Amino acid sequence: MLVNLGGLTLNVLLSFAQFGREVTAERIRDNVAAAKKKGMWMGGVVPLGYRVDNRKLVN
Repeated sequence: MLVNLGGLTLNVLLSFAQFGREVTAERIRDNVAAAKKKGMWMGGVVPLGYRVDNRKLVN
């Protein structure tokens, strides 16, 4: 009986951990999409002929 309860407890804890990761990933995806929609530069190599000014690409 104790082994079954331990397994149940472990499954509940793992389910909460997975849920937390999914919520965090969704929030990050939404924030990145909102920043891109506003035209904000999200990082990486700046394309040739552009520069970043106030987190936006400028000619």
